[in-house]
Amino acid sequence: MRTGVKPGMMVGMRAGAARFPRAGLLAAMVALILLLSACGAGAGSGSRAQNAVQKIATPMATAAAPVPSLNWRKISTPIDLSHGGVSLGVSPVNGRDAWICGPGKAGQFLIWRTQDAGATWNQISALTPVTPPPTVASSGCNVIADQNLATSIAIWFPTTNPSAPGPTSSAVAYYSSDGGMTWRQMGQNWWIDQIATSGATTYALVNDLGNQSNINLFASADHFATWRSVNPPMQEEAQNPPVLWVSPTSGNALLRNYLNQIYQSTDGGNQWMSTTGQSNPSTQAQLAVWRGQSAGWLLCGASASGSSAQPLCSTDLGKTWAARPAATGASCSAVGLTGDGSLYAVCLGAAGAAEPYVLLRLPLNASAWTTVGGAPDKYITVMQSGQIWLSLGDGSATYVLDQLP
Repeated sequence: MRTGVKPGMMVGMRAGAARFPRAGLLAAMVALILLLSACGAGAGSGSRAQNAVQKIATPMATAAAPVPSLNWRKISTPIDLSHGGVSLGVSPVNGRDAWICGPGKAGQFLIWRTQDAGATWNQISALTPVTPPPTVASSGCNVIADQNLATSIAIWFPTTNPSAPGPTSSAVAYYSSDGGMTWRQMGQNWWIDQIATSGATTYALVNDLGNQSNINLFASADHFATWRSVNPPMQEEAQNPPVLWVSPTSGNALLRNYLNQIYQSTDGGNQWMSTTGQSNPSTQAQLAVWRGQSAGWLLCGASASGSSAQPLCSTDLGKTWAARPAATGASCSAVGLTGDGSLYAVCLGAAGAAEPYVLLRLPLNASAWTTVGGAPDKYITVMQSGQIWLSLGDGSATYVLDQLP
C-alpha cells in the first residue's frame, strides 16, 4: 500500500511517518512530519526508517455518488514552504502543535511554532549548528515531531565537508523537551528518523552515520543528556529496525525490521521478543495504533511481495492477519489508522469533480469503505485526534481540516 504522504513531506506521526528519499532531501525539504501511532508513530524523507507503502484496493468516487465538501482551511506560514531547506513538522498527538524550521542569516536557522493548527505562528528560537571544522551545516533542516508527546521534538541538519569532493555523509542533531524553546545537541552524526516518548523514556530511531550508517535505536531518560542503545540483540546488522511504534505510557514498543519481522518490548527496550516467528513474514506491517492496555496494538499493512492489494490487519502482533474489505477501483493510498481502528485512504476522484481527490474511511469491522469528502491533493496525514494536514504537491500551499466528520 502506498502512503499519501508527499515524497518530501516528513510526517512525525505515530503510525510511521512517511518521508522523502534522502537523495531528494536537499532539493525539496518541505516536510509535513508526523509519525502516526495512534496512530503509533513516525514520523518524517523516504528514509531507511520508512519503507514505501504499497497500493491498496479501495473504491473510487464516481459521478453517481456526490462527494461531500470538507472545510479545508488554508493556512499562512511565516516562510514559504516551497523554498529549499524549509521543513514543517506536525505533532500527531493533537494536530494543533507544529513547527517550521528555515534558514536565516549567517548560518542560523529560525524555529517557528503554532499551537492552534496554523492560525498563528511565533518565532520561538534559533539554532546555529555547531560542526567540527572543516565540516559545515548545509542549508536544510529537518523537523521530527514526537509520536506521543507534543512538547518533544528533534531537528537535524545534513552537513558537508567543503574540502572533500562529492557529497559527504554527516549530520548534526538537536533535541527539545519544551516545545522548541531550548535545545540540546544529540549524538554526533545522527540522522534522526523517528522520536517517540513513553513515560519518562524518549526513543530515537537513528541512521547512525558515525557507525557505518547503521540504523540504531537509542533510549534516554534525561532528554538526551545521556542515552543507551536498545537495539534488539538478536538482530543482525542488515535487519536493524526501520519502523518504530511506541505506546504513550506503558513502555510497550514494537519494531518492524527490513525482513518484516516484528519485535516487542514491554520494559523500555531492555528485552525484545519476536512476535511473528517467521524468517520472512508474508505481510508487511505499515500502520499501527495503540488502543490501550486491554485492546493492545492494531497493525495494518499489505502483502510484502505486492502480490495482493488487499489491506490486512492484525490484533495479535503480526502472528495472524485478517483481510479487510476491498473493492476494485483506481489506485488509492493509505493515509492513516486512528485510535478507533478506522483505516483511511485517499483516491483519485471522478473526472470533473470539484476536488481532484477523495478521502475514504473503513471503520473497524465495517463491511465497506465510506466516502468522507473531497480533497485538493493526495498528500494527506490523518492525526490521531481527528485533524488532517494536507500539502499540495509543489509545496505551494498547506491546508488543515480541523476535525474529521
